[in-house]
Amino acid sequence: MNERNTIAGGFLDLVRLGNKPADDEAMLNSVAEVDDTIRVDVGDSPGFYRYNGDGYGERSRGDPGAPWSVEHKGKGRLWPLLTGERGEYELQLDDPIIDPETCLRAMASFANSGRMLPEQVWDREHATDYGWEFGQGTGGATPLAWSMAQYIRLAHGVAAGDPVETPEFVHERFREKALNAPDRSPALRVDTQFRGNELVVSGETTGVRVVIKTPAESKIVTVEDGEFEAALSVDPGENQVIVAAADKADLEAAGTTVWRMSL
Repeated sequence: MNERNTIAGGFLDLVRLGNKPADDEAMLNSVAEVDDTIRVDVGDSPGFYRYNGDGYGERSRGDPGAPWSVEHKGKGRLWPLLTGERGEYELQLDDPIIDPETCLRAMASFANSGRMLPEQVWDREHATDYGWEFGQGTGGATPLAWSMAQYIRLAHGVAAGDPVETPEFVHERFREKALNAPDRSPALRVDTQFRGNELVVSGETTGVRVVIKTPAESKIVTVEDGEFEAALSVDPGENQVIVAAADKADLEAAGTTVWRMSL
C-alpha cells in the first residue's frame, strides 16, 4: 500500500506529548479523516483500526474469522487501546468530538468476563464459526498489557481532566511558547522539473534562504526578489525531495516552512 493512502491515528501522540494543540487545524482535519476511514462504532462504543489495510488479524475472506496463515490474507480488527488514545486526545478539546468518558466505557465494554482487555475485538455484526462477537475479543492476545495500561492511563486522565503523561517541559517548549510567539513560517511554493539527470527545483517564498535536499545532494540557495532555483543531482528511481524556506540567514535560529515530496 502506498503510504500516502494510509490513514492511521498515530499523530494523536503529538497532542498527548505536548507538541501540538488539540484544536490545531491539521489535527482536526486528520481526526475527521480517521473517523471517516478507520472508525467503527460498536453501538455507542467507538472502535478504531490501526490503519486501513492492516493485515494483522484473522482471515478476511473465504472463511472470515479463521486463524491467519501464510496462505491466506489477514485483516486487522479493532484495537481497544486506540479508543483509549482517542479519549486522551478528546480530554484536551474544549468541545470534544467524543466524550472521553464514552471512550473509557467503550474500553470497559470490550473486556471479557474476567475484565481483561484484548488486543483486538471483532469488527462485524455477523456471526462466525469461531465464536467471535461484535465488539468482543478475537484470537489475539488476551489480556494485552498495552490495552490494560491504556485503560488505566485514560481513567487517570478522565479523573484529572487532562492526560497524565504529557511532559511539562515539552508542553512549555512547543505549546506555551508558540501561543506567545508570532508565526514566523515563510510562505513557500515549489515547482520541480527533470532535466536530464538533474532535478531543477524552483519557486517563490517570503523567506530569505532555501535549503534543498535530495538523496544525492544538498544546496543552500539565497532568495532573490522572492524567487529561488537550483539544479540538484538525484539517484535512480524514486527520490524524496525536501525544500525548507527560512526567514533568517542564520538557519539555526530561523523560522521555517518545509515542503516534502517523493518524485
